[in-house]
Amino acid sequence: MRPMVEWDGEFAPAPDEIDELDLVDAAGATRAGGSVAEARAAGDEGVEGLDKVTAQMAGGEHRPEQQEMCRAVAEALVLGRHLVVQAGTGTGKSLAYLVPAALSGKKVVVATANM
Repeated sequence: MRPMVEWDGEFAPAPDEIDELDLVDAAGATRAGGSVAEARAAGDEGVEGLDKVTAQMAGGEHRPEQQEMCRAVAEALVLGRHLVVQAGTGTGKSLAYLVPAALSGKKVVVATANM
């Protein structure tokens, strides 16, 4: 699973980690939203929150792809970026976007579809 991000009207695979060269302009300012450090912190907080939720669930398990998606959602919320994620059945998409969205305190729009 590789999340997709929208940047200036085009979609591309999200980086495995935030790439400061892609997100920071020549003056050192982020192009949109919060700072790279804030995005990384939100990603960490999102994954921590996800771990707490799944630990309380009967049959809850560690899912690396779910954590990757959760981090991407949290970072996108801080950076003010759109995010498109395609992930297979069993990834845990619902919690991967709902936990960071709830932690952000922002209004979000989530659209899902089965293909």
